[in-house]
Parts: sequence; C-alpha cells; structure tokens
Amino acid sequence: MLDFLNEKDRQPPALPEGTVRRRYSIEGQVQGVGFRARVMDMARGFEVTGRVSNLDDGRVHLFAEGREREVADFVDSIEAAM
Repeated sequence: MLDFLNEKDRQPPALPEGTVRRRYSIEGQVQGVGFRARVMDMARGFEVTGRVSNLDDGRVHLFAEGREREVADFVDSIEAAM
C-alpha cells in the first residue's frame, strides 16, 4: 500500500481531508514474539489502514493511516499493550 516510501523521488499520494499518515519505529522485544500479528489484530478494532514490517536491525516499522484521532487511539492501544 505505501510503496511510495521506497522511492526517493516520488511524492506520497494526496490524502482525503481529515486523514493522516504516520510512521513509527518500534524498538524492544518486537521480533519473533508475534508482535506484528498482534498489531494487525488490534488494528481491526480501529478505522485505520497501514502496514507493519520488520527491519534488519531488530526494530519494527509501523505505518498507519486514518483519521487523526483513530490513528492516535490505535497507537495508544499498542503502547498500553507493550
């Protein structure tokens, strides 16, 4: 979905009014413990879209898109679960 991030020279597509796109880098015990699957399950409870992926250095990147309050509540729920 957010493949534009891999190409330096492209601009991200315009978002509908009221929609935000956020990128988070998450550190800690997040690889090999089901973190990505848990985050995807949690996302179903919010009106958000996005992607979560492992990085080579042990961190996880989370890309979330939706209404600002929904994205903030989603991220708050992840932090509370950690």
